Amino acid sequence: MNLMQIVMNKIILTFSLIIGFNLAIKAQTFNWGYPFGIVDETEKTITHVVEDKLYRVSSYYDLEVFNFEVTADQFSLQDFKKIESLDLSVKQPAMGSAMLTINSVYQQEATDFTFFYTEYNRDLKQRELFWNNVNIDSGEKNDPIKITQQEAKNSFNQGHYYTAQSENKKFYAVLGETYFHKKEKEKIQLLLLDANKKIVKETTFEYDLLDDRNKKQEIFVSNNGEVFIVKKIDLKKQKPFLSVYHWNPASNKMNNYSLKQDDNYQIYDFKMKAIDNEMLFVGLLKYEKSTSIGMKVDMDGRHSGTYAGGILLTRFAADGSLDYMQRNDFTNIVSNLTFNKIIIEDTNAWMISDLSYVEKKSKSTNIAAGNIEYDYNYLNNGFLISYLDTENGELVWNQKIETQEPDTKNDNGAYLSTLAFTANGNLNLLYNETREVRNDRGYKRNRRFPIRHIFSTTGEELSKEAIISAGIGVKYDEDFELNTSILIPVNDNTYILRAKSNSQFKYGYLKL
Repeated sequence: MNLMQIVMNKIILTFSLIIGFNLAIKAQTFNWGYPFGIVDETEKTITHVVEDKLYRVSSYYDLEVFNFEVTADQFSLQDFKKIESLDLSVKQPAMGSAMLTINSVYQQEATDFTFFYTEYNRDLKQRELFWNNVNIDSGEKNDPIKITQQEAKNSFNQGHYYTAQSENKKFYAVLGETYFHKKEKEKIQLLLLDANKKIVKETTFEYDLLDDRNKKQEIFVSNNGEVFIVKKIDLKKQKPFLSVYHWNPASNKMNNYSLKQDDNYQIYDFKMKAIDNEMLFVGLLKYEKSTSIGMKVDMDGRHSGTYAGGILLTRFAADGSLDYMQRNDFTNIVSNLTFNKIIIEDTNAWMISDLSYVEKKSKSTNIAAGNIEYDYNYLNNGFLISYLDTENGELVWNQKIETQEPDTKNDNGAYLSTLAFTANGNLNLLYNETREVRNDRGYKRNRRFPIRHIFSTTGEELSKEAIISAGIGVKYDEDFELNTSILIPVNDNTYILRAKSNSQFKYGYLKL
C-alpha cells in the first residue's frame, strides 16, 4: 500500500467515524403524549414508577391537617393520557386531625409501597411506629401494623422517628429520637428491619453529648444491613461539624467517624450512595470565607456569599469499617453549589451538581398564620461535573458548564437543572439554553432550546448540540419546554421525560 492510499484510508476512516458519531448523536427520537393540567410540586417529594402504567406518587406535609397528603396519579404508557388519581392519605375525621400520621413512603416492589406511620398514644404516653402495604394501582391497603414504641413525656415532647430503605430494598432502618431530656445525655433507639418489616435487630444508644431540642441527624442503611447515622455536632465555642456513626447489628457495636476539618471548611451538603454492599459518603465543603448558606445573594447580579471549596469523599467497607477519608480542594471556589445526582459506574462516579440558589419569602402579612404562603425565586448559573475515583477517593477532574438562564419564580425551578445519564460509557447531559427565535412575521421571542452535551470519562467534550428533533423549546409558537427535573429510565436506551408550559405538563419518550 502506497503513502497516498494510506492517507486516503485514514481520511475515509476518520470521516466514517465522524459520520457514525453524528448519526449516533442525532438518532434520538421524541414522542410526546397528551398534556394535562399543571400541578404544584413545590416542596413535594415526587416518585415515578413504570409498570403497566406510569405512576406519579406525590407527598407533601399539609399544615392544615398536620399530616402528609399522598396521591398517586396514573398515566397510560401508550399516550401518557391521565387515567386516574388516587388519594392515599390518612382519612381525616369530621372534626380535627387524625392522630395517625404518615412518616415516610417507599416503593417495595412494582406498585406495592410501604408506608410508615407514627401515632402518639395518650393513654400510655408513648410514641408508636406502624407500617402497612399500600398498592398505588388499586389503592388497597391493609390495616397499620405496629413495629415498636418509645416513651414520651407528653404530646409536645414525644420524640421523632426517622426511617431509611436500602437501595436494593431488602432492609429498612429506623432511628427513634427519644423525647428531650434536659441536662441529660442524648439517647436514641435503633432498629434494623427486613423487607417484610420484621425486626432483625434493635438496640438503644447514648451519645456522649447533652440532649438538644434541635437535633439534626439522618439515617441510612446499606444493601447488607449496616446502619449509618450522619449527625451534626454543635458544641460551644466550635464550628459545627458532621460525624458518621456506624451501627453493626451483628455485633451491636457502634463506631464513630468524625468528619471535622482542621480548618474552617464545613460540610453543608452531602449524599450517601451504595456501591454494592459498601457505602460512599460525598460531602460538599463550604469555603472558609463563605457567609452562611443563602446569605448575601444578589438575584440580579447573580453573585453569592456562599462558596464551595472542595469535596470530601469517605468510603465504608461492607462491614462498616472506614476504607478512607479523602479531601479534595477545588482549584477555584464555586458559588451556590448544590447536589443533583451521583451516577456510579464500576470504580468511578459522576457527580453532577447545580450552581443554584432558591430564595424563599413569605407572602403572608400575619406571622401567626397557620399555613403561610411563600414566593420562590430560582437561580441557576450552570452545572459542575466531577469525576471521582471511588477506589481511592480522588477527584479526578472537574468540568464547569456555565449558563445564564433567566431566573424563574414559583415553578419549582422546572427549567433550570440538568438531566444526567450514561450511554456508551459517556456522560450525557440534557439541559436548556435560551436562544432567540423569530416567526414568519419577524417577531422575536426567547425560547429554551433543549441541549444534549456529552463528556467522556477523561473530561473530553465529545459533542454539544441543540436537539431540534425534540420539538419543544425550538419553535416560536410552541409553549412547551424541557422540564429538567424528571428523567425516568425504562430500559437501557429509553427514558421518560417531561415538558412544561405555563399551564400544562406532558410526558414523552426519549429513545437513543
